Amino acid sequence: NLKGAKLCQANFENSNFLFAELCNSNLSDSDLQNANFAGANLQYAKLMRTILSNADLSAVSFVRAQLGGAVFLEANLMGTDFGDIEGPVDFSYANLYETYFVGETLFCPCFEGANLEDSNFAYADMINADFSNANLSGANFYKARLYRANLFNAKCTGTFFYRTDFDDADLSDVDLTDAILKPIQ
Repeated sequence: NLKGAKLCQANFENSNFLFAELCNSNLSDSDLQNANFAGANLQYAKLMRTILSNADLSAVSFVRAQLGGAVFLEANLMGTDFGDIEGPVDFSYANLYETYFVGETLFCPCFEGANLEDSNFAYADMINADFSNANLSGANFYKARLYRANLFNAKCTGTFFYRTDFDDADLSDVDLTDAILKPIQ
């Protein structure tokens, strides 16, 4: 149990935090590459500028976590809950299969090349998001706002875009095979 622990600027590369209780902890500016956080509770945690590349973060709760500047390059975030996260985040090439972003407001998140298959973005506000080359197959964007989003070359097969706002979005070379598109009225 590491609730409220202050572990700033630590090197926990390749460490095991399986099912760890890290609620309210501060891991800002730490190196957590290749660490295993599967099933951990990181609610209200501070992870600003933390490197989480190649980490296993499957089924982690990041509810109200501060993730500004965090890097999740090629991390496994399958089934993760990002309720009310703060800060721009880099999810480039991460596995975000079935991840929950319902109602999130994110400024400049980078999902370039990420696997977001079957993820839920209902009511989300993704401002200047980069979804280029991402797999969004089967994702739910019900009433989401993708203002100035970059979806260049994104795979959106079977994606649910019901009343999704694409204001100033780049939809060039997007694969919309079997996508459900219903305009805003």
